[in-house]
Amino acid sequence: MATPTPNQDRRWIAAQLAVFATALIAPVIFKRAPKSGSAALGRGLVGAVAVGAGAVVANTARTQLAEGLTMAPTPRAEGHMVDDGVYGVVRHPMYLSAVLVFAGWARWWGGPLSVIAPIGMLAFLLQKIAYEESRLLAHYPEYDAYRERVPNQILPGLI
Repeated sequence: MATPTPNQDRRWIAAQLAVFATALIAPVIFKRAPKSGSAALGRGLVGAVAVGAGAVVANTARTQLAEGLTMAPTPRAEGHMVDDGVYGVVRHPMYLSAVLVFAGWARWWGGPLSVIAPIGMLAFLLQKIAYEESRLLAHYPEYDAYRERVPNQILPGLI
């Protein structure tokens, strides 16, 4: 595979930021009204729990990656491979955290995007993962064995 260019990484980052911005803004624009009563409370509670869980996963993954953390699909030269802790459950816990946070956010607001926005984000992240994992395999020879040990990319037991 060809060596990635900084422009390729910048394009992936820009696309990810656009997807995240859409997932953040769209539920607010297309929210279900009125937002009151027990259904809204239940929706809000489920949303808040998902956002909280996503924040915990993100913080744990960020702490484990330390200087290796980057939005770019190409690993940092000074980084090191992490394959235990939350990375021993899924290979891309930062993406799991994003799905949890934005699914919770969409659920909080309700409406049709409570399902559509997180699914769209997941579809994008799976495409990014395919490219990112090619970069990880090129950078870390042990990554292939890690993929065998930890088969799930984002969602434990599913994807």
